[in-house]
Amino acid sequence: MKNWMYILPAALMLACQPPAQAPSATTSTPESVQTTQSPVFIHTVFFWMKDNLSETERQAFLEGVHTLRQIEVVRQYYLGTPAGTPREVVDSSYGYNLVLHFANAQDQDTYQTHPVHLAFVEKCKQYWTRVQVYDTITE
Repeated sequence: MKNWMYILPAALMLACQPPAQAPSATTSTPESVQTTQSPVFIHTVFFWMKDNLSETERQAFLEGVHTLRQIEVVRQYYLGTPAGTPREVVDSSYGYNLVLHFANAQDQDTYQTHPVHLAFVEKCKQYWTRVQVYDTITE
């Protein structure tokens, strides 16, 4: 009797699942989704931080970089650290990675001269030893 207490709920959950279907010609693929979207300008910035940063300085950098979210032309904002995926082709030597999406190159140009961006660079450049930027336009 005890076994039915476990089997019955599992059987009911399986019975309520929609049947699995084979992919059809109308199934979305990454290629079809990508080609139907408008192009996006992606601004990717890697920061190599100074080795001797205090926790207060690291927090000041984080507070500064987070101000970039408020710039009106920024559509998406991502900030992260190396994922710890040890493979020969992966460079994990940086401290932080910032990824910003813009509607187009003109919006990215606006961002570059925006007072919030300029203030961030001026205030926080003391915390890094190197910055590397990669800009991409999606197809």
